[in-house]
Amino acid sequence: MYIVSVILSSSPMKTLAFFVLLLFAACEREAPQPTDPLDLLPPATQTGENTLGFLLDGEPWTPNRIFQGDYRKSDGRFGITARYVLFDENGDHAGSNFGIGSITVPIYGEGIYELTNYGNLSAVIVYFEDCSEYWSTSEIPGQLNILKLDTINRIISGTFYFRAVNKKCLDTLNITNGRFDVSF
Repeated sequence: MYIVSVILSSSPMKTLAFFVLLLFAACEREAPQPTDPLDLLPPATQTGENTLGFLLDGEPWTPNRIFQGDYRKSDGRFGITARYVLFDENGDHAGSNFGIGSITVPIYGEGIYELTNYGNLSAVIVYFEDCSEYWSTSEIPGQLNILKLDTINRIISGTFYFRAVNKKCLDTLNITNGRFDVSF
């Protein structure tokens, strides 16, 4: 209180300078936003953190709702499903589902596997609003790299990339820098 009285009783320029300094000191600064979209993805871990993320045409995609992983040691079946849910102005669902998994191609250990078409080891993005399905294809195979498969602690982790095609619309999506760390 004494400092404020001294400042107020001094020259008008000193008083103005004090209040300008006080104003700048009181301003809340926004935290800098990451400029690299990879910084918005979950870290690449191998500890069963139940995380998943990738770049969809260069933009970060992470689930905000249902997310689960599964692995069956008996036949090597593997699957992850995730959902990014939004609601439009009418309150209807919008957003997308993501799935990656094997049907006939077993995964029995760590290594690189080819993502091809449905029925083998494949991946899909489905948009709610127009039921558009984009699948990985044999013509442009992607890659799934299982970095950790721990059946004792029930953890599967890895990376992936693929090009997803909507054959009806002749449209494609590029999925890059995919990563997951799932307990099953």
